[in-house]
Amino acid sequence: MADVPASRDGLYTIKPVTGKGLGFIATSKISKGTRILLEVPLFKTPGSTKDIGSAEIIVLREVKSLTKDQQRAFFALQNVQGRKCTPVLGIVITNMLPLGGSNSGGLFLEAARINHSCQPNAQHTWNNDLGHLTVHALRDIEADREITISYMSGVSPGYVERQRYLMNAFSFACACELCSLPLLARAGSDYNLDQIRSIDEDEGAATDLDQVLERPAKSFSQVHRLFELLEEEGICDIRFARACFNAFQIAAVVGDKARAKVFAERAYAARKVLAGDDNPTTIEFKHLAKQPVDYHLYGKRMECYDDSWEAPRGICGEELENWLWNTDGWSRYSFS
Repeated sequence: MADVPASRDGLYTIKPVTGKGLGFIATSKISKGTRILLEVPLFKTPGSTKDIGSAEIIVLREVKSLTKDQQRAFFALQNVQGRKCTPVLGIVITNMLPLGGSNSGGLFLEAARINHSCQPNAQHTWNNDLGHLTVHALRDIEADREITISYMSGVSPGYVERQRYLMNAFSFACACELCSLPLLARAGSDYNLDQIRSIDEDEGAATDLDQVLERPAKSFSQVHRLFELLEEEGICDIRFARACFNAFQIAAVVGDKARAKVFAERAYAARKVLAGDDNPTTIEFKHLAKQPVDYHLYGKRMECYDDSWEAPRGICGEELENWLWNTDGWSRYSFS
């Protein structure tokens, strides 16, 4: 099969990838944060249906409404569902991508050709304002390298759990860089990922107002450890942006404007890389980076707000990080 130019800017072609079928291959170096793909869904799929039969009826109606060329492209997509359902529904289940936080999904002819990696170099995100799926480079991607996304975006399972999920859902055994680590290195990575997931869950609960105000410094310390683990694992996807925003939330609820501003700036920068400046969440983070006090929970339970909390001027690197994570000053303030 000949290469299929698929990008308006010539960033990639869709071509056969050994052991994977078709995939996205970079035609030139793609810089971190570059928008690789902007695609409208061929159609959307409902978040929930009463049964398989109902889902098949809905999907079949959508497919029948497509043009002949669209139908040909649709039926050329992979179906790994076997006899669990009709071929039409099987194609949709195999290839649909989530539309933000909703339970619904979308079928994207282009994005369906992007293969999985547990250590992806790109991030797919639904932009509800645009009504399009976006794909951005998480790091620099060299020419002739495959562009990959994670089919388990935002979570941190270990090797065995990843393999089980991918085999059950997509019928393949992953041999990405992370899954191909030597046994000892894989065990170390699994340990880190288990800690990330544990802290992520604990930290998520800690962003509840009562938890943060009960032990804000401890919650902040947990997030600090989360950042260390993410860096050690080379994780720069949506999990990193989420950690930045959660650190901002804790500092904001406590009323620490200086630290809240730094983390809002980092959350904005991270979100811009993975979703673009026109993403609704990116726009929100950009505003909070300028005005952290506008966050709806800012200083929520503080009896005394002191506007003198400002970041020290002229510090950077390790000195900045040491200041950023030092919460000794929080004990000087009382919380109602």
